[in-house]
Amino acid sequence: MQIPKRCEPLWHSLSSDQHHLAWIYFGQVGQLAHPAMTADDRLWRAIHLVRRETGLDEMKLTSRPRNCLINIGIVMDEDLGKVSRFSLSRVPNFGKKSMAEVVDALARRGITI
Repeated sequence: MQIPKRCEPLWHSLSSDQHHLAWIYFGQVGQLAHPAMTADDRLWRAIHLVRRETGLDEMKLTSRPRNCLINIGIVMDEDLGKVSRFSLSRVPNFGKKSMAEVVDALARRGITI
């Protein structure tokens, strides 16, 4: 796929590792996206997800809850504030320990779910 004009400046600001992550997000956004969302819109969203990806890193989560959250498209703690505990409990491999870890990390930042 060719990089759309509106995405080029952002795309060129990413590292090669971030490019790889953007393509992964591009596929995930495609699975979750509204059918009317174009490929250009999906790539735009994926690039923005990669640029904001450091949010979970700052929360100091272990790999299991971090990977589960990334797999469902949550990359910032603000995104977590919009998700219910019930919806998180439905995520594969996201058990009680992962839930407790995320709730504690969010509480340290003043965010409740």
